[in-house]
Amino acid sequence: MPSPSLRARFAVALTALLVFVSLPEVVDAQTKPGPQLVDVRVGFEGKFKLACWTPVELTLQGGDSAKSVTAMFTVPDGDGVPISYPSPPFQLLPGRTTTVVIYVRFGRLDADAELIVREGSERIIKETLETSPVNGRLGIPYALSNDDRLVVSIGSLPTLTEVAAELQLGNNRQLETATIADPRRLPTRWQAYEGVDAVILAPGKSESFATLTPDAAQVVALRQWVELGGRLATLVTIESQPLFGPQGSLRSFSRDVAAGSTPLPRTTALEKFAGSDIKQAIAPAALRKSPLEVPRLDVSDAVVTAGEGDLPLVVQRAFGLGTTVVASFTPEHPLFTSWSGRNAMMRQLLVLLGVLSEREAEKKPGTSGGPNYGYDDLAGQLRAALDQYEGVQAISFFTLAVMVLAYLALIGPVDYLLVRKVFKRPELTWITFPTMVVATSIGAYYLAVHLKGSQLRVSQADVLDCDAASGTIRTTSWAGVFSPVGRNYDVRFDGTAQSAGPLDLEQLTGWMGLPGTGLGGMHTDGGSSWFTQPYFSTVNGDGLRDAPIQVWSSKMFIGRSSARATNSLHAPLIAEADRRLSGSVRNPFPYVLQNALLCFGGRAYELGNLEPNQPIDLARLDVRDIQSVLQSWRVVLSANKNPLHVGQPHDPGSLETAEILRKMMFYAAAGGQDHARLENRAQSFLDLSALLKLQRAVLIAQVDPSALGTLQLTVGGAEPSGRVDRRNAFVRLVIPVGESQKSEVKSQN
Repeated sequence: MPSPSLRARFAVALTALLVFVSLPEVVDAQTKPGPQLVDVRVGFEGKFKLACWTPVELTLQGGDSAKSVTAMFTVPDGDGVPISYPSPPFQLLPGRTTTVVIYVRFGRLDADAELIVREGSERIIKETLETSPVNGRLGIPYALSNDDRLVVSIGSLPTLTEVAAELQLGNNRQLETATIADPRRLPTRWQAYEGVDAVILAPGKSESFATLTPDAAQVVALRQWVELGGRLATLVTIESQPLFGPQGSLRSFSRDVAAGSTPLPRTTALEKFAGSDIKQAIAPAALRKSPLEVPRLDVSDAVVTAGEGDLPLVVQRAFGLGTTVVASFTPEHPLFTSWSGRNAMMRQLLVLLGVLSEREAEKKPGTSGGPNYGYDDLAGQLRAALDQYEGVQAISFFTLAVMVLAYLALIGPVDYLLVRKVFKRPELTWITFPTMVVATSIGAYYLAVHLKGSQLRVSQADVLDCDAASGTIRTTSWAGVFSPVGRNYDVRFDGTAQSAGPLDLEQLTGWMGLPGTGLGGMHTDGGSSWFTQPYFSTVNGDGLRDAPIQVWSSKMFIGRSSARATNSLHAPLIAEADRRLSGSVRNPFPYVLQNALLCFGGRAYELGNLEPNQPIDLARLDVRDIQSVLQSWRVVLSANKNPLHVGQPHDPGSLETAEILRKMMFYAAAGGQDHARLENRAQSFLDLSALLKLQRAVLIAQVDPSALGTLQLTVGGAEPSGRVDRRNAFVRLVIPVGESQKSEVKSQN
């Protein structure tokens, strides 16, 4: 039998042999690393807003073998609940980098994100991306709040950066800019621009767009975003004019640009456009030294904002449900280099785009006032209104505090007096105390059942917008879901229904957060939730899976869909010399339009109820001031017994969904923040006030909610029972307006 020392030497030798045999495998594993994340790009040059669809571009390095993988990007939603956004399946090739884009909605300013890449069920990459990374680690930037403004410049525009640096918007708001030098890096889906207030197209020389075709995904996405309510400014120069020609990559925006060019004879119109506070004019010598050749602009169906004689320099036009501004110059031209009004000219361009108010452009920051209801935006007021459910009563904080104090008194002083003074047997507290606790618990449960009920409740609102000229159809839906039990739901909006025959329906469904810094607001730092396991968005963003709702709690959702009408929705109307509309309005929808209102310029026509295909002659209708309708003016008597028209201030504490939606849909026309006392930045795309000044009339009416799509809720593939809906639904039809021959003759004279 071997001695112990011999056995020990044998064991050491065997261990050394095993290490020697396995060493090549260890070295080989170290020299052949697996797949890894090498770069992350979020939004536009790191700029993005909360609660908006945001492109997240991931660059991954392949390992030693090809892999078919999927990526999952997890962030908190507006309530702090983690939600995962998946990528489509893609290939990781050995030794090569692969880029994949995931569309994500961030719900917190500084919340970390998690990336997991899987091959089948095997996790091959797991990365935590912090907002404040250390030691050179990859991370994600801080999000912008809904109050901030984000302008994306496609092409170099230093003047825009200078303006952003000098502006003081107040209330911690800021104007942020992002410059995209290579148009090939533009998003290929329109929802990537959801958090962008405006895009300025400054292509400069045509070579920068030479790699794009007119039907490139980047160009199509930009056009679709504008048609769905975006705001685009184009700075056309002689060098970039070919881009808008028949063979140009930007020919889809060519309606604003005509053939030919003209030397600018003088600069009076540009100085006036920059503002009355500009003290320094452009010297004629400067114009002779740096002559400005301006392209010709098409003014048909457009509004000329600035022009030198018959030479239009700045024009505005409706573009579907959005707007475009076209300038036949760029602030970067040598003529404006030393002019003090160059930045003021850029600020006025941002005013036309709705990015800045006149007050902000003059560098006079405003302040938000009014009562504090936990929100400072109309979207927050809409959220509060939708969070009301039939048969569900909320307990006020005062009532809850009284009940808690009563409970503490019951198990404390009352129990003490009962066992000491009444029964005179202190040991009975072992019976009375648990009896009181059980009794109050049972009572609290039955009170909650009585107040909150045992049925699933849904509160929903919808706005269907249609552009008669382009056939663009857009639906926006909001819904609050109250659950009597703790449960996970699959959520999806089913889009437009019976909306004049849509084609190619595209649907998006997401959570709805609370803008602002109030309790539960998205603009607060950090934030957490009871739920630690994420729920999921679908790959194309049209639905949510396993969205959790606690017992007797609610959650808010938002859906957006787009489509194209198969037929013309309405013939153009005519504006007479006095700007009164003539012609007839017809209901093109297969349902009744209730309390229809036609708005144009600063006027409104009350149409009443319109049956399907029913026309109504505008000549026999009375005309009212649009603010008198939107602000619900009433007649009161002054101290001298003289009748006065007084507007009804908007009540920020109101929970009337229809009234809130009207203010969101015509925010500027109703008086803006001065009237609403709340911002309308979180979902500003709903405001069609700008179209009323751009040769468009807008017909708005309420409709039977069943005519539009509804929220689809399922649990395990089956629709839960007991739903009771409380809904409001509006439709808006944008109708082109032409000039009558009389007004054309008058304008020519």
